[in-house]
Amino acid sequence: MQICFELSGEDQTLPPREVCAVLRAEAIEYHHSVEYPGVLIVEVCDDCKERLGRVGERLAMTHAIHQVITTTPPIEEESIEKVIESIKDADLSELIESEQTYSVRVRYARNPGDNIRSSRSSRSSQRALPQLEAAIGGIVKRHGSRVDLKTPDLPFKLLLTPGIGIFTITLYTVDRSSFEHRKPQKRPFFHPGVLMPRIARALVNLAEVKQGDLLLDPFCGTGGILIEAGLLGARVIGSDIQRGIIRGAEMNLSHYLNDHTLIYQDAANLSLRDKSLDAVITDPPYGRSARIKGKGSEKLVEETLTEVQRVLKERKKAVIVYNKPITDLILNTGLTVSECHVQRVHRSLNRYIHVAEKP
Repeated sequence: MQICFELSGEDQTLPPREVCAVLRAEAIEYHHSVEYPGVLIVEVCDDCKERLGRVGERLAMTHAIHQVITTTPPIEEESIEKVIESIKDADLSELIESEQTYSVRVRYARNPGDNIRSSRSSRSSQRALPQLEAAIGGIVKRHGSRVDLKTPDLPFKLLLTPGIGIFTITLYTVDRSSFEHRKPQKRPFFHPGVLMPRIARALVNLAEVKQGDLLLDPFCGTGGILIEAGLLGARVIGSDIQRGIIRGAEMNLSHYLNDHTLIYQDAANLSLRDKSLDAVITDPPYGRSARIKGKGSEKLVEETLTEVQRVLKERKKAVIVYNKPITDLILNTGLTVSECHVQRVHRSLNRYIHVAEKP
């Protein structure tokens, strides 16, 4: 069975890698992954279908999860009929029961930097979308179904990319509004310059955190990463060397989680046993504001990474965010680096998200 993940347009590399990490964390085997602008298609076994809801509950950078029915040629003014013919040729009989309601949507998949909507041919293709929706609706209606645009039993969707059309039925729509409710300014304690909830959740997913895992953020700040991990069922420990921030983190974590642990400690000297943690995720302070106990920020991060390597279990992951690449620092501790994502925050700041693992 082919599953299509309709990705958000927030970042070029993070959304597809987050999907793959969550599939691994939820022990869903996948193969033959194919990426098109704005979508990721993977092959999974049929009995995994019921477990995709849990995947959808975790994801931060995906709009929806779909089952692929068929693929079509890319939409162009002269090939609309070819798209319709491809869908006519698909076997819908196993998907549709008479008297079920349906809806049909045709949308372009979103992709950062993709100018598909701006070209002259794309504008003409946009005008063809209602025609496509009507034609596909007519194909579905032949099976005895009726239209319901609000709460359909069968939400069909044709996702269009520059290289292919993907005709699907939606299995799960990600509720991204929950992240808006947890924005930093809406928490009991607010401090500027912290990660937004969607990014924090993506970091937790990149670490492949499982329910019941023990996770540490040694620079926990106001607790944003810990909140997202705790909501997924992880056991969370946060530490910081600023007592006022720890008190604020306590307010935030108590608001969202039933159980958590906070420690006042130096990230470069952790009071934790060797190989005791399933994951470490952190966004250390950058620049001059990071001078703690006479250490520059990079020296502090280097010493913290040594501690991370010590307390992390073998084959477990650490996700470290910094304002420049620190792959060499990470490798010097004995950790390996599998991914490094660059995220533009504003003109003078990029985040570098490193995914490391203890061999």
